[in-house]
Amino acid sequence: MQLKKIISYGRNQLKTVSNTSLLDAEILVAFVLDITRTKLFLNEKQELTSEQEKQIFQLIKRRKKSEPIAYLINEKEFFGQKFYVDQRVLIPRPDTEVLVEKVVEFVEDDRLKKVDTKKILIIDVGTGSGCISICLAQKIKHADFLALDISSDALVVAKKNIQTYHLSDKIKLLQSNLLQKVFEMPKIDKTNLYIVANLPYIRENEKLMPDVQNFEPVLALLAGSDGLKYYQQLLQQAIQLQPKAIFLEIDSSQVNPLQKLSKSLFPHYTSKVYKDLSQKNRVFSIIAE
Repeated sequence: MQLKKIISYGRNQLKTVSNTSLLDAEILVAFVLDITRTKLFLNEKQELTSEQEKQIFQLIKRRKKSEPIAYLINEKEFFGQKFYVDQRVLIPRPDTEVLVEKVVEFVEDDRLKKVDTKKILIIDVGTGSGCISICLAQKIKHADFLALDISSDALVVAKKNIQTYHLSDKIKLLQSNLLQKVFEMPKIDKTNLYIVANLPYIRENEKLMPDVQNFEPVLALLAGSDGLKYYQQLLQQAIQLQPKAIFLEIDSSQVNPLQKLSKSLFPHYTSKVYKDLSQKNRVFSIIAE
């Protein structure tokens, strides 16, 4: 079968499950052929081998069942970088890039104000694929990172990505239920510490899209009746560390309850909310005065 025809076949097959059926088909074909999408258009009449056809048909069949493209090609772009992903971790979302941006802005601004040359520690709670720690480490050179996750499977994926970007010396991985294991580390310097978290924040009764519901890890999605189960636990633990700032990715509806919670737990801190590209409240920060 010609390249052009198999892309057309894929597009038609995927119309019922995807609003981007042509793009999906092109990505899957380019993945099997190990070429860029641009080269697809330059080689439309290329004849595929039977093995290539077989692989493409298998991927289209899986995509037709709503399996996410990122899991099919084991790759997702985030903050301009490519990360390995599979069903052991949540697929990085564009909205989370705002979390990275605001942490970088705050840390660098805080450093300039205080002319502080001391290294800082950033704790990434619920690291998943490791994409947040990795992107922060590339931007904040004077920081060390502790990337935590309760899932040993997720940490395997995070380790793979950290090694890909040669950041094993800057990012330490640790299996931990939120901050629990941090309290067992006597050498932690608490004077220059920041906490970043993209924990599950979806309500348990919320309806999810099939590609999310059937393929992404539930452990990384659902968080009780109000979606704040894990953030409540995290903030209660964080009191002991008294960080300089805490940054959380949230749902836009969770601002008010988080403001009440942060005021009760951190009375001498101020809170601030940042919007994502869709102008929805996405990042909630708690900052020491």
